[in-house]
Amino acid sequence: MPGHIPSNRFSNQKIALNQYSSSSKAPKNINQTTSPAHRISRYGASINSTSPHNRLQSSSNPIEGLFTQFSPYQNIKNIGRVTEIKPGLVTGQIQSDSNKTLFFAREELTDDRLEHWLDFIDINKNAAGNINHALIDKFELNAYQFGSGYYIEDDTLDDQAFYQTLSESNVLNLISKPLNISVDSAENLARHLYQSKSGYQVFNPNSSSNSEKRYALYISTKPITDFAFDHIDRGSEEFDNTQMNISTYAKDFSHIAMAVSSGIRDKCVEHRGIFKTTASILNKHKEFKTLPDQRKLPLSMMLQFFGMQAGVKYNNAKYFFVAPAVTMGEIFEHNMKPAIDSKAVIIGLDNIKSARLQHLIREHDEQGVECGFEKPFLCHLSRIKNPIFS
Repeated sequence: MPGHIPSNRFSNQKIALNQYSSSSKAPKNINQTTSPAHRISRYGASINSTSPHNRLQSSSNPIEGLFTQFSPYQNIKNIGRVTEIKPGLVTGQIQSDSNKTLFFAREELTDDRLEHWLDFIDINKNAAGNINHALIDKFELNAYQFGSGYYIEDDTLDDQAFYQTLSESNVLNLISKPLNISVDSAENLARHLYQSKSGYQVFNPNSSSNSEKRYALYISTKPITDFAFDHIDRGSEEFDNTQMNISTYAKDFSHIAMAVSSGIRDKCVEHRGIFKTTASILNKHKEFKTLPDQRKLPLSMMLQFFGMQAGVKYNNAKYFFVAPAVTMGEIFEHNMKPAIDSKAVIIGLDNIKSARLQHLIREHDEQGVECGFEKPFLCHLSRIKNPIFS
């Protein structure tokens, strides 16, 4: 059975707090004095509107699967409806503002499926870290430029396995050419890959008690007809030897654009560790759904609403709890404003305790809440009209 890269993602979420309170260190080979103009003249590439798919048509690319986009809307059946297509697998579809179809899934986690998702987190983390390092090296970025830094420091990253059959320079060329990565866009990509840590390091598919059902939820760029990874033989020597390779990531995992772990206990849905995947960051996936009241829902909020409706429809859920970090907390609060104004959402631990509903609180970082890094929300689902799913 393949082993996981050692991870500290289940240490009461402390690492997610610490990464915001300390600066990251730049690698030794960063050129701190190279000017942006000099770097642009050496590595700059003009941006055009041609999609990565079209730019790859005339070339052979062993990681072509990494460049995955949402498909144009084609009158998909049951758009906006949450449906259980097989026991333990709930799906949904949404048409975005840009006329793309977004596919959603909630998988109930068996012991084997839990191991698949732990693999996925390790594989995604390895891809994010190695591409982050390669971007900084190739474009000679200054990792101190953004104050808190954006260089992913992690002793568990496996660069030998990641590049296995390709060199780092070949991988960067295969990525940067179809995506037209310039110095400026490389800085943005490196920063976003770094920031995704706050989600995948607290993604937790483990059950906290026998009474809790545990799930993995995700958004996919392709239609969902089965469980995400059940077709993969984790016990095979081939998977054990190739799971951390970029070609394997591109082939088997790049369709997942965003994911979050979920649990249901005491009729309360809890989400923890929402994050954009490495492939989604590289492809700059940024879809929205504008509501009649002009709220503009991003991918993360669509996934939150999908999880709420799946819980209501198939688990008779009455509450929804989430304790997002700073940026996600602001997004959640902004898009839940109608429900907050109607008193259907309780904000903050003290207020939740005052309502005598603290037994519904499970996954949160007490220290993170105290210092303002996390902000807890408890939603009364019976008093919230789901704006995009039924």
